[in-house]
Amino acid sequence: MLMQRSIIWLLFGSLILVACGGQEDAKHDTRDFTIDSNAALTINFDDPAEFETGTFEDDASLAIEDGQYVIRTSNPNGASYLWGKNDLAPLKNVVIEVQATSSGGEKDNWFGVMCRVDDTDSGYAFLISADGFWAIAKADGQRGLDFLETWKESKAIEKGGKPNTIQAYCVEDYLALYVNGEFVADRTDKSFDRVGGVGLLAGGAQDQQVEVHFDTLTIKSASFENKPNTATPSPAPSDTPTATSTPTEAPQTSPTQVLAPVTLAPLQPIGPTASTQTP
Repeated sequence: MLMQRSIIWLLFGSLILVACGGQEDAKHDTRDFTIDSNAALTINFDDPAEFETGTFEDDASLAIEDGQYVIRTSNPNGASYLWGKNDLAPLKNVVIEVQATSSGGEKDNWFGVMCRVDDTDSGYAFLISADGFWAIAKADGQRGLDFLETWKESKAIEKGGKPNTIQAYCVEDYLALYVNGEFVADRTDKSFDRVGGVGLLAGGAQDQQVEVHFDTLTIKSASFENKPNTATPSPAPSDTPTATSTPTEAPQTSPTQVLAPVTLAPLQPIGPTASTQTP
């Protein structure tokens, strides 16, 4: 089924990634968490009902083609991004993985995944670029991105038109980005303490022709040890998702499978807080 159109023009200026900050040593949060051993949802992009599709102004489009999800934008009116979502199985605490390929290897672009997306068009965004940069941001639903971690370079990201496997962790207030199996960054934030859908997005600087192909999206339930995923039915009152600054009703979810404990390696202290300036 078709969902609400999701094209967003950024209010900040051109994002020229080659002028962004340098590399920093990756640091981890200290907490351990577990991941469901079975994927809660796998999307192979062979059914148009699985993800939002459509053609919008300025030839921007969301399409399912040959088993891939394809986002195209041309950005004639300034830096912008286009995104589509799946909200058929909303969860709060998830690990999202998808393979993404930037067609043409354009430099001034960005693409990635979103978690906890609701009807206000807000949620967390985990982004990389074709020239090897990354960022973590809040999509505020008001035509902008509020950066929790601003653009920095990482050797884990394959440049140009090479595929990258993006993995995003949204567990309680913990957010983490992995690329091609390597830890890139993490951050804590409580702005979107709720269940929500999963999104895929791509964008670029003004007049930038952007085309990104996404392949095989998996979504797994996750939790910190001894604390259940608060997206499961009938949570304890203390675990009920709280309201955000933009009022919205938390969507109901279907029962999830019992988590099979998969303890991750010990982690190190979280990294420094990032500026919210755009690159």
